[in-house]
Amino acid sequence: TYGASWTFASRDGRTLLFSGRGRDLWTMPLDRPAKPTQITALGQRGAFHSSLSPDGTWVAFVSSDGGPSNIWLQHVDGSGLRQVTRDDAPATWPVWSPDGQSIIFGSLRGGSPAMWRIRLSGGEPERIGDGFFRGDLFERAGGAGTLLVTSSQAQDEGLRLIDLSTGAVLWRKEVPGTSFALPVFSPDGRSISLPVQEQRDRDAIWVLDTATGNARVAVRFEEPFDMLFRASWADEGRAFVVNRRTEASHVVLF
Repeated sequence: TYGASWTFASRDGRTLLFSGRGRDLWTMPLDRPAKPTQITALGQRGAFHSSLSPDGTWVAFVSSDGGPSNIWLQHVDGSGLRQVTRDDAPATWPVWSPDGQSIIFGSLRGGSPAMWRIRLSGGEPERIGDGFFRGDLFERAGGAGTLLVTSSQAQDEGLRLIDLSTGAVLWRKEVPGTSFALPVFSPDGRSISLPVQEQRDRDAIWVLDTATGNARVAVRFEEPFDMLFRASWADEGRAFVVNRRTEASHVVLF
């Protein structure tokens, strides 16, 4: 699909966001046949690591004009483009908070990998935890707080589930073959998907129980299959959307 990469599916599984032809952002519905729609026009700067806001009206992404990457926002209708971070350290993987009022991202601000939050109402980013951030957030029912799941290449971090309100690590799990994998919560928040490189040319999709961290294999391919970053949920949790890398990067729904 248009040389697609950096794919992201909305929580309801109805909209796919990706970086495509010309390194701009495109969207397309997943619940009906339709052609992709280009939503940015950034030229050579390009847009990467993108995510949709919970209400589907905004997109956050990383862009660079020859210097460090920073975070930008824009309406999906093409209006309202604005830069929200201006750092010397690269920003990565912005993801929206469940209430749509802030962005969580990774950065080397301060000289070490950490997780940061910037509020859309203004102000400077605030550090919310140590270690890399490549992951997802989910609001627990009944006002019980927000969960954050993140993966890291660092051996002492691995895959972590964190209570964002307290900073407590609820569980930690070492999963080999996940150096560049991004965990994603299922629509109901009870499960977490994770691409895992089980062999050199053979990835699988594992699903972990959010409460315990216990894992099972959901999909194991019989042919060479190389996934990039996420296995997003679609069709009310009954399907996955992945970015597959072969001769050309493309999107697969199954």
